[in-house]
Amino acid sequence: MRNRLSSGLLLCCISLCSAALAQPGTPSCEALLFNNPAASLEAYHPVVGQQFTLEGFPSIWVRLSGLPGDEEGVLRVTAVDAAGTVLATESTELTPEAGAASWRWRLGEPLTAPAGLQVEVTQGAEAWTYREQVRLHRLSGRITDFRGEPRAGYVMALGYDGLLVKANADGAYELWVPETPLPAVVVLDETWGKTTVETWIYDWYPRHDVALDPRLGEVEVYELHAWRGASGLKVDFIPMSVGLINRLLNTVGREKLNDYFGVISDAKPYLNREGVTVELNGKPLEVRGFDTRADQLQRLEGGAENGRPEYTLQLTDLPRDGAPGETQLLRVTARRTYIEDGKLVEEQGESYYLGLRAHWWATTARLP
Repeated sequence: MRNRLSSGLLLCCISLCSAALAQPGTPSCEALLFNNPAASLEAYHPVVGQQFTLEGFPSIWVRLSGLPGDEEGVLRVTAVDAAGTVLATESTELTPEAGAASWRWRLGEPLTAPAGLQVEVTQGAEAWTYREQVRLHRLSGRITDFRGEPRAGYVMALGYDGLLVKANADGAYELWVPETPLPAVVVLDETWGKTTVETWIYDWYPRHDVALDPRLGEVEVYELHAWRGASGLKVDFIPMSVGLINRLLNTVGREKLNDYFGVISDAKPYLNREGVTVELNGKPLEVRGFDTRADQLQRLEGGAENGRPEYTLQLTDLPRDGAPGETQLLRVTARRTYIEDGKLVEEQGESYYLGLRAHWWATTARLP
């Protein structure tokens, strides 16, 4: 596996470039290595009627701030292995604005066993060098549908360009990411928008490898968030249905979709309590509270009410499940059943939240 695992090194990405050792007045540097192979997805967005392309590629991303001025300079980045052998090096012109500059260096292929980065900055008579051991963590697993059939889908992390990988024919995938906050990871395949929707993985700050086997279905569990309260775990999300969207598109057309989506009840994927299940680290949680409210969308012309259902759950909790600080895996699964052309149709979907940590919750914090 590109010698990345067999080397026995702890291979990881750049965090803050020597920020803790920097002298007062020294510019700060952040550099991130994204070490995934190239991938590409051609997809069609049925709601807007547009074809689009998503790309994945290996890259090094550098951001500087606190430069003494906006004078042009030179930025050079060098990647090395554990023995100090240069794996790749490149430089670019430094053109700061308000004392800040950034550069994304697109690599031709993933680096083999990267262990460190060196960033050299020259601006006028000033020069700074930053060195740091690098850290990468792996999100890996197998993509299937809800029948357990493999899907050769795609996994894409949001927040940085190029973080897209493709699963193999058996659905197996791996995504290598640095220790930087990732607001969301999306899983989808070529049937997206036609018969399936994306599966979301929210609020991930990588600190170790995570194994996750996402399932693709027809219900999108959107804007998932979770937090710990004094009376248990709280979860909030918005469901979306590819079946309802396609039925509305076929009935009123794309131009009038927004006029009806948030107005008529037949376009809204209402759920019942029995159709929602929640697991934490693979263990089921009891749903103690199930509340529905309207997520208010922009009002339409004439002031018509325009919204979609949003759900808040109160659940039992397992705050100590795992080592202190370990990422806990929360999964919310939604199922809805309806009648279409005299047939019973079932739609399912799921979403994940990675922002909970074992032994971490604010309601029990104590000040010294």
